[in-house]
Amino acid sequence: MVIFIETPYSSRERDVCDILEFLSDRFDCRVQLISSSTVEASHIDGMLWTFKKESFVPHAILGPGESVEDRLEKVLITIDSPALKGCNVRVPLNVDFDVEIFKNCDLGIVFVFSDDEHQKSKVRNIWRELTKLSIPKKHVVAVDKHLWMSLIYDALSNR
Repeated sequence: MVIFIETPYSSRERDVCDILEFLSDRFDCRVQLISSSTVEASHIDGMLWTFKKESFVPHAILGPGESVEDRLEKVLITIDSPALKGCNVRVPLNVDFDVEIFKNCDLGIVFVFSDDEHQKSKVRNIWRELTKLSIPKKHVVAVDKHLWMSLIYDALSNR
C-alpha cells in the first residue's frame, strides 16, 4: 500500500518526523527515507535529532553501496538510491522517483503539498502509475493523525 499524505509544504519536515517517529516507536520495520541531495539528507538528519525534546528517532545516512545489514537504526536515509533490500517501508521526499520502488515493500508514503500545483500534478501521475501496477493506495491529510496512523497500522500488521 502507498499512503499519500497531504500537507502544506511548510509543514512537511514536521510531518515527516512525526511519521518516522510513529514507525520507529511502534513497529519492527526498517524505513528507507529517500532524499534528493546531501543537503536535504543532512537537514532531515538534523531534524530527526531535534524535532522533539523528549524523543529521538534512531537513524543513519547511508552512503552509496552501504548495506542495511547489521545496522541498528530503523530509519535509513539514502540519496537518490534505488530501493534498499531489507527496508519494508519507503518514503521518497520528492516526486522524481520510479514507482517500482513500492513493488516489494509493505508500505510507501508519498507527501503531497497542498500549496504546490506543480508537485500535485506529478503526484497525480504517480497515482496513475500505481493504479496500472495494481498497488493499493489511500489519500489522507496530515492533520488527520488518527487516520494515517490507522492506515499505517493496517499495512504493517498484515505482513
